[in-house]
Amino acid sequence: MVLASSNSIGFKEAITVTCGVGFLLITLHFYFGLIGIFGALAFGIAMLLFHIFQPIKGSFLLVYFVASIFILDTREGIQLLELPFFGLSVILLLFVAFKTITGTLKLENALDYFFLLLHFLVPYALVIGKLNGAATYTAVGEIVYLLGIFTYFPLREYLQDESFKKFFGLILLFILGFVVIRNFFYYRQIIAQALLPWQAESARVAANEIIVVIGCSLSLAVASVTKKRLLQILSTGLFLIFMVSLILTQSRGYWVAGFFSVIAIFVIVNRNGKNRILLTAAIIVLLGISIAQFLFDDLFSLIINGLEERFKSFGDGSTDNSLQDRWLETKTVFNHVVKNPIAGYGFGTEFTRKRIFYDIFIRTNFIHNGYIGAIFKFGILGLISFVSIWFLLIKKSIRLYKLSNKGLPLAITGIVVGMIFVNNTSSQILIFEGVAFTSIAAAYLNTELKKFE
Repeated sequence: MVLASSNSIGFKEAITVTCGVGFLLITLHFYFGLIGIFGALAFGIAMLLFHIFQPIKGSFLLVYFVASIFILDTREGIQLLELPFFGLSVILLLFVAFKTITGTLKLENALDYFFLLLHFLVPYALVIGKLNGAATYTAVGEIVYLLGIFTYFPLREYLQDESFKKFFGLILLFILGFVVIRNFFYYRQIIAQALLPWQAESARVAANEIIVVIGCSLSLAVASVTKKRLLQILSTGLFLIFMVSLILTQSRGYWVAGFFSVIAIFVIVNRNGKNRILLTAAIIVLLGISIAQFLFDDLFSLIINGLEERFKSFGDGSTDNSLQDRWLETKTVFNHVVKNPIAGYGFGTEFTRKRIFYDIFIRTNFIHNGYIGAIFKFGILGLISFVSIWFLLIKKSIRLYKLSNKGLPLAITGIVVGMIFVNNTSSQILIFEGVAFTSIAAAYLNTELKKFE
């Protein structure tokens, strides 16, 4: 298998894989209307990228996560640059299926068993969705959100290799940087195009918010544990950047996630770490206002007014249309769930709900509340699996932090705590970033804790 091989892939193998996936994409073109020919060409480019990483064990996964950058775009439909990722996903699914069927997956602890269960729940939800009348395109499309699950077992294996771990860490840092720079760029465009004061006040970039929360937690955790002055200054500066980016999303749910992430890190870190966090907070307040005023100049007061109004809306749950709309959606889905909590309804299954904004009824399959959504998509086993994995991640990350005094396990604790809160209003179970982080964190913790056993 391509994933398992540590030898250099030959030209014939590369051509065979490219033609095979190209044929699959062309088939999808005739069945779903996708651009199969361009997909085959794009996949060929991905295979060339694979050769760049070839000397590294687990190079396929490195290419896979590089390609995943393109699906972080929030535009609707399938974009041309996303096709290599989908092609590589087919190979990943086939590899994991082969390992599962042949019984070569090593199951060592509770995390392994819960992830194996999720491997079976994904195709189950696809079948149940079709039985409930879901459109094939819609049902298959929802699998994209769960693709991160299938990276767990390969990552658990290859994170033991130091070269792979270094390159993988660099790729993840690049993704963090890409998201925050892109969000600042989009925000600046919105501000520049604002013709009226209220447009500047309401400007926001709500895209990949959980990645911004991850950046906040990671930079703060590193700043709180490092004894190197330069790294502490760098981490504090990065925390400032990610925090400003998080604020500019104007996403109240993710603000709450960021808040509880910081609180969790502050509670767990030792006394010296707490002092560093307080010092970081003081620096953030002083520098944050200065930098924001420099970046947005004459629009600064309008932006502050908009953020102030957004903060005030925390206490207006009974009158805020957005919160009321999501609460009404949750009630509607809950009424369906109580009728069928064991089996669920699967991928792509639609339900009718009322939209408060327009006073109309719509058919949709998207659910904001991740806990109710997990039961709706997978049945009760889906909810149990995800919640159990998150609590195991908190337990293992705290243990690893106490054993190693490193920033990364501390950051994982904070991130998972934040995800548990924001999952009420913005599902972390049904977005690629949330699921991928869960798999990466689980694989990392399993690998690192083995060193202390």
